[in-house]
Amino acid sequence: MAGEATRAGEAVGAEARGFWGRLERVAESKVTATVLALLGTAGLGNWVARGVQERSRQQELALVSYKEFLAKEIEVVTAAYELTGAYLSASEDLLSLTAPAFDPARFPETAREKLEAQKQKIRDGYNTVDTEWRKKRESLGLLMAYYHPGESRISGAWRRVQEAVDGFNACAVAWMAKHPQATAEELAGSPCGGEKAHVRERIDELNRRLDEARGYLWEQFGVVDRAARPSGDGP
Repeated sequence: MAGEATRAGEAVGAEARGFWGRLERVAESKVTATVLALLGTAGLGNWVARGVQERSRQQELALVSYKEFLAKEIEVVTAAYELTGAYLSASEDLLSLTAPAFDPARFPETAREKLEAQKQKIRDGYNTVDTEWRKKRESLGLLMAYYHPGESRISGAWRRVQEAVDGFNACAVAWMAKHPQATAEELAGSPCGGEKAHVRERIDELNRRLDEARGYLWEQFGVVDRAARPSGDGP
């Protein structure tokens, strides 16, 4: 009898120990799950924070790159406009040489040498700009294409500016050859006026294309999204 009681007591003790062991394991699993959940939340927060920081860093780099690219684009366009303006001005100077103000017959003998020196200075200035124009107009066109990727209309617009400027210049040279000493009445007809108006039209077209292309650059560098890109039409 005593042995049976002893065995019964041991069984009850073992069952009690098993119960408390299971309870401890359940408690440990809950604590572990809670800890893992907390760690997971912290890890997710850190991952999100790193993602935000990385995106911010990329946007900052994109903005810096865009500003540098835009500065070079503006430099190229400015050089093109300055050269165009200088060549137009030099061509107009050829027209002015035929005006009565440069007629040697209107000056005394002693002043004619000075007048001729002034006229030669104007011709020399024209020759310098003419050489510069012919040397740089094509390279400027290539640079415009480079700094406006995907915008072939820029190159086309610049070519049309070149053609219009060359047309005005050819008219001025032909006028000077045909009218070495024009009268006030002849000049009143605005020689080469049509060609000059055509130059203005082509420059206006180039300006429009450049404005349209600037939105494309914003998109390429990730500065703005596609919806912000200005729309354009035409060739």
